[in-house]
Parts: sequence; structure tokens; C-alpha cells
Amino acid sequence: MHTIATLLLVAAAGAGPKVVVPHFATQGELDDGTAAIISELVLTELQNGQGIQALGPDDVARIMDLEAQQQLMGCETDGCFAELVGALDADFVLAGQVGRLGTLYVLTLKAIDPAQAQVIGRVSRTLKSIEEIATTLPEVLGGLVAKMRAAHRPAASTASAASASAPAPVPVAAAAPPPTELDQARRDATRVVDRVLRTVEKNDRKGFEKMVHPAALKVTPLPLYYFTELRKLQRGRKRIGLCPGGKFEAKDGSGVVDRLDGEGLLVLCLAIDGGKEPAAGSIRLKQAEHGWRVYDWQLPK
Repeated sequence: MHTIATLLLVAAAGAGPKVVVPHFATQGELDDGTAAIISELVLTELQNGQGIQALGPDDVARIMDLEAQQQLMGCETDGCFAELVGALDADFVLAGQVGRLGTLYVLTLKAIDPAQAQVIGRVSRTLKSIEEIATTLPEVLGGLVAKMRAAHRPAASTASAASASAPAPVPVAAAAPPPTELDQARRDATRVVDRVLRTVEKNDRKGFEKMVHPAALKVTPLPLYYFTELRKLQRGRKRIGLCPGGKFEAKDGSGVVDRLDGEGLLVLCLAIDGGKEPAAGSIRLKQAEHGWRVYDWQLPK
């Protein structure tokens, strides 16, 4: 495991990008313990062999709260990766998977730039034994690190290069306005909604209930009702997600808009597509001990 001293030394070097390494996914007969060992091997090679600042789940546990740790272990979407990288002041995500294909083992790695919403490098190796992963990592990671270094644009370096080449001072654009209370609430709640929808997709009722506000859980039938209704929509091949731009306008003039209501609840527009016409509902969230939690829903009939 990495110590705080190791992290400080790597951060002091500071020349290259900072990379977040979530838990490796596993396929076939491999267990989470094997995935955790491979994640540690990757972190060690990135830091000691490649000279890259790297943070793994154990490192995040030392510097972030429980909510962030759970997010790191469950990240799957670009939006989730982007929020995670932003929260850790990092630049890239290095996601990996190891699985079994007959008698062979398949190792897959991809370097993701969440800011650009793109995979900047991907590599796969087929190995005869699980032990070969340790000896393969330096060569495999070397190519991905080179691509991350090439894509990395430190703010200080960019500013210095611009000032050296510019013949005259360039007017600086006005700073963007600070985020509003609604912007901050929406950003914090987005990952909660993503996780809720994943629990429904996986038919994980216990996981769903963990994301429901304690006040809603006191009304026993409600969480089960919401879970069942969302399952019906998903089984009907409906796509469910937050509305682009935080609003939805129907043909009849009605609509749903993200907002903070007078009761301190966050109302987020929920887009539902896949039927004859797109529709929208809403999800209301309420602050709990560990952040926003689902309070109730309004789904279209």
C-alpha cells in the first residue's frame, strides 16, 4: 500500500499528469482480491517505474469522504469519471479489466481524458498465466503513459509558452461567474442519480434503498413503488437520465426545470425516451448525513 510520504514525494516531482486508477473490473473466475492486487501493481509501476502521480482507492480513502470512495469503486460513466478527476485535481483515469478466456488471461487497459470525453489510449494483452501480468505492465503502461504525457497540458506551461510567443499582451477574458447554489447542488446530486439508476438496472433493491432519504424510508411502500415503476420503464426499453441542460419542454407547452424548491428539496428533470414521444418526470432529492438522497419521484404515466 502507498504511504502518505510516497504520495508527497510523487506530488513534489509534479512534472507529469496525475492519474486516478479505480478498482480493476474482473470477468470469469477472477475475484476482487486478484483485481485489487493488479491495481496495486499498476499504481506501483506508474509511480516508481514511470514517474507518474497516481492515486488508487486506498489513497482516496485517506483524503476523501465515504461518498467519494464509493464513487471511485463504482465509476462506469464519463460523467462519473469527470467528477472524480475534478474532485481529486487529477488529469486522467486509467481504467482496467482482467478476465479469463478459456485457458488464457486477458488484460485490458485504457487511458481516459474525462475533460475531452475521449479514450486517448487503449491496449490489450493475452497472457498464458496471471503471473505474467506483473512482467507485462512496464511495457504496456509505458505506451499509455507516453500518450498521457503528450495530451497533458499544464496550465503554467501553457501560459509561459503563450507569453513567450505573443508579440503583444492579449486581453484576458472576464472570469466565469461563480457557480450558483443550484449549480453546486446539481453537480453533487448527479452522481447520486447515476448510482440510483444503476441499482435499478441491476435489480439491486438493497443498493437502491441505501440511496433513499431516511424520511422517505419511513413511508414503507414508497421506495418499493419507485423502484418497481423505474424497473417497468427500463424493461420497456425506455432510456432514463437527467435532462440535457436541466430542462424539458413538451409539445403541449408543459415542462420540467431543475430547481431548488422552498422546502430545501432539489428537483431534477428526468428525461424518459424510447416511446412514441419523449417524456419527462422529475426526481426530488433531500440533504442527508452523507449528501443528497432520493426523496420522491414523479414519473410520466
